[in-house]
Amino acid sequence: MIRIVTFCNKSYVPVLKNWLLALDKIGLKQHALVITLDNETHDAIDFCDTLHRPIAVEGKNFSGLWQHRLEILDELLQSYDEIIHSDADAVWLRNPLPMISSLNSNITFTQGTVWPHDVHTLHGVVLCCGLFYLNNSSEARHFLKQVRKRVENDNDDQISVNREVASRINGWQIKEPLQIPFRETTFTTSKEVMRSIAKSESDDLNICVLPHHLFPRLVETISDDVYIAHPLSGKTLDEKAQCLSELGIWWS
Repeated sequence: MIRIVTFCNKSYVPVLKNWLLALDKIGLKQHALVITLDNETHDAIDFCDTLHRPIAVEGKNFSGLWQHRLEILDELLQSYDEIIHSDADAVWLRNPLPMISSLNSNITFTQGTVWPHDVHTLHGVVLCCGLFYLNNSSEARHFLKQVRKRVENDNDDQISVNREVASRINGWQIKEPLQIPFRETTFTTSKEVMRSIAKSESDDLNICVLPHHLFPRLVETISDDVYIAHPLSGKTLDEKAQCLSELGIWWS
């Protein structure tokens, strides 16, 4: 069974409960696995499968947390054939598992906006670390290993993931590209799945990017087409609750 994995600390327990309610609405709650990062969260969650892996986050240096998360995902790939990492504020509204399985890709990401800027400048496309799929393959495990090495210097998993991918591809196959305005620039997307272009025939990295309109980061309203909405919002619990409430996807 594919596992849908999220990480949570005590500050975000209401967001986690909202995430689980959404999964329950579409019949996927049994796939959920919550990684509890502190004792308070562990004690608060008794209604789904959990894995307790506590870590103290010191100050604003999240490098240790990103390393911790990547290590646990690597650990889970030893036990499960497929995992999807999902931030708790990525709200599941429709079942995307058949779509993702049909791609026959070892690694699948949703799309970010423009961070990190160097990768956005290179290809016009960046990947979002808030929602991605990995299968238990040598390609996916090696990818995680390389990203973990980069995080030691980058101190940011979004930077590390995107730079690792950018170093190993020649760009993206994009059918009917669209430009979405964002701040002072744009980013490139498509109504179709985008696939990585390998640098050589021997390169085994095969990555898919899901269509932004079905898995949006920029969200003004929720259409019936949306599978998972992961709207940009502030970092605090109140900011996230307000953002999701305004979109009508807060039930916690």
